[in-house]
Amino acid sequence: MNLDVKKIMGSYQEGEALKQIGREIGISPAKVRKVLITTGEWQSELSNEILKLHEAGYNTTQIAEAMGLSQKSVNNYLPYSKGLYKEDNATTNALRIRKHRAKKN
Repeated sequence: MNLDVKKIMGSYQEGEALKQIGREIGISPAKVRKVLITTGEWQSELSNEILKLHEAGYNTTQIAEAMGLSQKSVNNYLPYSKGLYKEDNATTNALRIRKHRAKKN
């Protein structure tokens, strides 16, 4: 597991607010929440309902229309589908992108 994910989980378990965790790590509170949703550490009625609809086969557009939300909001309440952000065991494509970005800098 990535160090940032461990820090997010630890900070949240210690009672820190999502905004504070995001400030400490340098990511948005929405991304903090999404990491916590993906790891199973955070849930709400809204996230549970969105997840139920998603698991039932609805896409983000259909869920957004049914719940009166934007597609971006729906996506923010779904777990990462391709793995966690900056995870140690990244996909081949993620590793290629990291290599390219490092080369650019």
